[in-house]
Amino acid sequence: MEISAFFFSFVAGVLSTLSPCVLPILPIIISSALQQSKNGLLALILGISLSFAVTGSLISFAAIAWDFDISVIKTISAVILLTFGLIILIDPLNQKFTQLASRLMSRGNNKVATYEATGVSGQFILGALLGFVWTPCVGPTLGAAISLAIQGDSLPIVFAIMLIFGLGAGVH
Repeated sequence: MEISAFFFSFVAGVLSTLSPCVLPILPIIISSALQQSKNGLLALILGISLSFAVTGSLISFAAIAWDFDISVIKTISAVILLTFGLIILIDPLNQKFTQLASRLMSRGNNKVATYEATGVSGQFILGALLGFVWTPCVGPTLGAAISLAIQGDSLPIVFAIMLIFGLGAGVH
């Protein structure tokens, strides 16, 4: 496994936050974390990172355990990325996708909003919850990271690649 897989996983994580259903609420989440504690933002980032690492690793582990053909997964990932690229470029499709993704995320955010995220531990848990809620919205870039991770030689490498994706998403 080349070091470039880690770099591209980090970049995919950074790009994942540019999703129309994630980007608009980032300033609110960041300012809230900073108000909770001087380490609140760090705890939030670690929670998001771990959440993406666990989610992506579970998907990757399933693909490895069921012995999916990596070339098929790469092809499917490429088609998904190209499809989402076209959706973003074609305004009516982009608007429709944004509406659908926003509805999904809104439901998850409403559930997360009932959680009292006080202190550092509260911000960590909130970050973990947000990672799970945001998974559908960051699907294309998460899929790219999973495709990279599945090529890993061992399960710890897979987890490391997914954790780096999460760190990229968290530090944006």
